[in-house]
Amino acid sequence: MTIRVPYDCTACGACCRTALWAVRVEADDITPRHLTRSVRRIMGFASWEADEGVRAMRNVDDRCVALRGEIGVEVRCACYQRRPAACVDFEPGSAECLKARGSNPQLSG
Repeated sequence: MTIRVPYDCTACGACCRTALWAVRVEADDITPRHLTRSVRRIMGFASWEADEGVRAMRNVDDRCVALRGEIGVEVRCACYQRRPAACVDFEPGSAECLKARGSNPQLSG
């Protein structure tokens, strides 16, 4: 039997810290372009260079540019209704969620 522990994403924001990963923005995502950047141009990953037009969410001060508020206190996404598919698919309590929370000493399980 699995017991689900409720995770309050609006009191966390750990997954929006960009030190952990870059959020890829797919071509069919409706995320505002001004919140994104060219991965090919800025990051220079050789494996992605052949992918013309690959984009990711921009970051400022080690966090997604769309994140508002204080991580671990109260946060919200400024483009929640138009966020990338990667963010829509991110599940609270998943292994990735726990990894993000575990990397932030201000947050507990």
